[in-house]
Amino acid sequence: MSTHLVPLRDGRVVEIERRGKEGGEPVYYLHGIPGCGYEVIVGEDFAKKLDMELFGVSRPGIGQSTFCREWTARDCPKDLAQCADYFGHDRFSLLAQSGGSPCAVASAALLSYRVKMMTLVSGMAPIQKPGVLSRMRFFQRMFMTVAGRCPPCVTEYSVRRLQKKLMNGEDGPRSCIDEINAGMPPIDAKVSSRPEMRELQKRQLIDAVRQGTRGIVQDIINLALPWPVSAKCVTVPTDIWHGREDRTVPPLCATYLSRDMPHAEIILVPGQGHTLLVEKIGEILTEMQTKIRLGI
Repeated sequence: MSTHLVPLRDGRVVEIERRGKEGGEPVYYLHGIPGCGYEVIVGEDFAKKLDMELFGVSRPGIGQSTFCREWTARDCPKDLAQCADYFGHDRFSLLAQSGGSPCAVASAALLSYRVKMMTLVSGMAPIQKPGVLSRMRFFQRMFMTVAGRCPPCVTEYSVRRLQKKLMNGEDGPRSCIDEINAGMPPIDAKVSSRPEMRELQKRQLIDAVRQGTRGIVQDIINLALPWPVSAKCVTVPTDIWHGREDRTVPPLCATYLSRDMPHAEIILVPGQGHTLLVEKIGEILTEMQTKIRLGI
């Protein structure tokens, strides 16, 4: 449909990718890492059929969203509330993928009076939980370890190296994507090899460094540090979807999240990995719409 630059009271703007049925049930999407609000395109067709409208939110420094120094997941609810006000939504639901989980959790906890439900797909848990890091494939484990234990300049160096590879001529994006995808289980490798998925991943990477590396470096560090708002504070209806074959964010994360949110429904999907959102977006949105309409 369209891209919006939503003005905030502090002078920043938030880039919102708007897809689906205009005026439909509003769902705000919080992307993974690296990622951007444009990812909501994967649910566009299903959202239209289900009378839902998706709003992909790019975090500070990502895409065209203004960078904000020292921004954390605790600041997400304030930004999200202003975006919802801008579009005229008193109440809405949340959909988060992978590294978008801390922002979704903070928003569900601090905006519980406005959030109808939250759905986490392949959602991260705090890396301080036992076994989370050790079960990740190497690329993610390396970045999370560095971000959690080293000065920010080390994470920035690692990101700049990937940025340089990404921008290295026509072959740069392919080389960069291949490095990021190395070690994926077969199901994820198969899905990620599709031409349309390669193009989406290229767009994610370009948006992640469109303004430089500050935004994604901050994103990575925020994910690696202890979460500022615990999942134990969430009271809104919650679904946790996770692929049993996920090696990017291990299924153990879903177990930890469900322990912190005992009211949540956990859905472990056999034969699926970290590309679960792409493969099952129709089922995920259908389940959300059903529960929203039932008021669950």
